[in-house]
Amino acid sequence: MTFRMSHPFLFAILFVSLVLIAEPATGYVEPGVMCIGPCNHPCDKKCIQDCNTRCAAKRFKYGYCLTQGFVSNCCCYD
Repeated sequence: MTFRMSHPFLFAILFVSLVLIAEPATGYVEPGVMCIGPCNHPCDKKCIQDCNTRCAAKRFKYGYCLTQGFVSNCCCYD
């Protein structure tokens, strides 16, 4: 009988812990922005320079590095 009562309680604890542990994204992709792939470097000066070069090759004006969780993406816009 105690197992039936504690079962929903354990699920509630698990759910709350997963919500608290989840890492929010640190960037948001706006309309008109195109992410062209992962960065070869963490989001630093080298990544931004690499993104600018890659974006210019795809005929975009600007490039920047966007970190979402543990992934760094190279994104371009005009």
